[in-house]
This record gives sequence, structure tokens and C-alpha cells, in this order.
Amino acid sequence: MKKIKKSVLISLILMLILLITGCKQTSDPIDNKKDVENELIVFLHAGGSYDELTHLNAQETFEYYYNQGYRYFEYDLKLSSDGKIISTHDWEHLDVYNPTITYEEFKTLKLSNGFTPANEEWIIEIIQKYSDVIFIIDAKMNTTEGDAAVLIRLEELESIYNIDISKNIIPEVFSIEMWEIVKKATSFDKYLYSQYKEYYTVDTMLENFNEERFWGFAFPTYVDGDIRSRFKEIKETKKIFIFTPSSIDEVNYAKDIGADGVYIDFISLIE
Repeated sequence: MKKIKKSVLISLILMLILLITGCKQTSDPIDNKKDVENELIVFLHAGGSYDELTHLNAQETFEYYYNQGYRYFEYDLKLSSDGKIISTHDWEHLDVYNPTITYEEFKTLKLSNGFTPANEEWIIEIIQKYSDVIFIIDAKMNTTEGDAAVLIRLEELESIYNIDISKNIIPEVFSIEMWEIVKKATSFDKYLYSQYKEYYTVDTMLENFNEERFWGFAFPTYVDGDIRSRFKEIKETKKIFIFTPSSIDEVNYAKDIGADGVYIDFISLIE
């Protein structure tokens, strides 16, 4: 009887270990096979390119790359004139340039190749369908307050759709002023400081974006030498991402300088 009980106990312990291990492997998209293969965490820039077209921010490119094993997707988001989420970098590939467009008007638009630009209902639908997807959010309004308003709208979608999206959204923060607004009004699990609207010294970044919620810092490929020389120090607490390599040499450079990940338009640069 004692032997049987001991055998059952051992079996239960082994099952528990397998369950914990399995949960860890499936719940952390950083471990997805494409990141392992590429030795870098890969963000599909503006949803990924298609047929040499970049900055599409399309719904269809998401499905295309998700089915290939990618899990991180950067999208450029704006607000419609009635305060809802629409997606475009700077109206590329659309027949209109209309900053005052309504949400319903935007939903009727198609890109030049027939694809459909992303919108807030689609983002919620994707998160509901694919729990392991991560959207990196690049707010593309013209002011700090406008950029913050995009993130606040995303926060509001949780209550509108009764869904927790905090782990599926990683917003980019561009300045100390933006963070002062965003940290009081949003509660996402992770944030990124992206250095392309405001440029700070390493000391200023580490001082002002030091919360645990700041997952990492994103820098352009031309990041200056002073910052590069302190990458090791930054990496003690934050991950480092490079945007947006346009050649294999630039991807290799990102690896050489110690980047944890890259924003990519063309996956041919990393595969």
C-alpha cells in the first residue's frame, strides 16, 4: 500500500511539473519558434510588408505572418474624428488623406492592394481569437496629448468589450510628458520607450522610465555612440530593440551591438 501511494505521489509530481512547463512554453510569446530561430525578438513593422509594400497596417498581413509563427506585430494607430481607433502610418496606400474621417467612413476604405486597414474592432477580435498575440502600439497623432489619447482609448476598450487586453498590448511611450499622462490613465502590463520623437541621455531614460512595467527601450539603427556604449548597463534592467533595419548588414549590426529584438518590414532580412 505504501509503495502504491509513493508511486501515485511521484506520478502527480511529474504531472504537475509537466503542466507548469507546458504553461510556461505556451503563455510566453517570447519563446515562439521564430524568435528562437532568428536569435532576436521580431516585431512585424506596421503589421508586416506584402509584395514589397510597407506601412500597410493591414488585417491580412497579420494572418499571413501569424501563420508563419510570428507573434509580435507593431501597428500605427490614430483616432478617428469620433474618437475611435483606426490604423495608418500617414495615409499611405489609401485613396484619401482625411484626418477628420469618422470611424464608420474609415471602415469602408481599402488599401491600394485590396487589403483592409486595421481598426479597433478587428484588434479586439484578434486578441479574442489569438491569446498569444502581442500588439506594439505606435500612436501617430500630432501632439503628445493626441498620442496619449490613443492609448487611453485602447484602455477603454477593455470595459467596452469586457475583455482584459493589458497583456496583449505594449504601447510605445515617446516622452516624459507623454508618460506622465499615460501612467495615470492606463494599466498595460508592459510599455516601451521609443526614441524617435524625443531624445534623452541614458541617465534621463533610466531615471524616468525605470518602472518595472517598462519592458525595454527602442532605438533607431543610427543610435548614437554614447548610448551604444551603455547598452550593457541598460540591458541589466531593460531589453533593447532596434528599428527598422533595411538590410541584412543592419540586422547583423543590431545583433552585434547586443539588441534583443528588431522591428522588421521584410522578413527576408532575418530568414
